[in-house]
Amino acid sequence: MLRCLAHDLAISQRTAEYHLTAILQKLGVKSRVGAVAKGYKLGIVGAQR
Repeated sequence: MLRCLAHDLAISQRTAEYHLTAILQKLGVKSRVGAVAKGYKLGIVGAQR
């Protein structure tokens, strides 16, 4: 999945991994699932209407 994201953004997979790691650290979580849960809690992400 990260490889597809990197391709869509026209960046290397390593760069995408770097940014993902930075986002997880800033949110204080250890996984993508944790990032989504924290995003819901903070109101950053939510169900589309």
